[in-house]
Amino acid sequence: MTGTVSRPLALQTRLLLISFAALAPLSLDIYLPALTEMSSELRAAPEEATATLSVFFLGMAFGQLVIGPWSDRVGRRVPILLGLACMTLGAVICLLSRDIVSLLAGRLLQAIAGAAVTVAGRASVRDLLDERESARFLSTIATVNSLAPILAPSLGAVILLFGGWRAVFGFLAAVTAALLALCLPALGESRPRAAAAIPANPIRAYWGLISDRRFLGLLLAVAGCQRPSQEACDKLCWRYAELQFWAAFEDQARDLAPEDRAILKAERTAEWEALRASPENRGRDNCIRACRKGGKKADLACVEAAETAVAARACMAE
Repeated sequence: MTGTVSRPLALQTRLLLISFAALAPLSLDIYLPALTEMSSELRAAPEEATATLSVFFLGMAFGQLVIGPWSDRVGRRVPILLGLACMTLGAVICLLSRDIVSLLAGRLLQAIAGAAVTVAGRASVRDLLDERESARFLSTIATVNSLAPILAPSLGAVILLFGGWRAVFGFLAAVTAALLALCLPALGESRPRAAAAIPANPIRAYWGLISDRRFLGLLLAVAGCQRPSQEACDKLCWRYAELQFWAAFEDQARDLAPEDRAILKAERTAEWEALRASPENRGRDNCIRACRKGGKKADLACVEAAETAVAARACMAE
């Protein structure tokens, strides 16, 4: 749930939350330059070595589905601390592995633990900041998520200059252990008490998400902005705005008589066409305005979609 703070977050807290977002992509890609050396030393086929990537993706996907609802019940601090500890343990297992099976086990543990840190860290942002500030901070996290996979292989290559592939996992173990040591005294519980009191069926909640047009629109916007095209990003952002706009219309017109519904639809259609045709509507601001036309409930999701698009484009430009 979204909380409200009376003062800005401390710099230390902000840096910790950004670090949580960077851990999973860093762990995923940092060892890529070492795949050949790793498969040779462990006497594994190339496809077995690359399976460590697939295992990581599977662990992250499964972990997010399970740990998200769990963090709503037990709070954010426990999943983050436990996730950091298990990431450290997973990196040590990889460091000491003598065969591909133990390496795969270590990578799976790293992935599930990374999902815990990522999910609980992002939930903490929504707990600690109001809607406007959380949208801005989440756009920073989106930028970090874009940069980490780009920089991680280069960092891994530098580590390989001074040590073998095991040194890469030693570095990951040191990073996660250091974060754990920092979090133990500094990281408090951010989950509102009201969140724990809400009985939630995860399966029903996930079904509600995948049947929600607003959520699907945001998902399309974020996924589409992985493509290196500003035009594609703007187009998807507008498509999301359109979904928001007409979803709000359906909410307003649900109880209207057919004649009143037709009148309202004509008015909203003219409003939408005027908004789209305006020469002033370009880039991030027009998408935000369009979403706001859909109603106040759409504001935060729209800002997140638009700023994610801007962050992705800025990253690609660099």
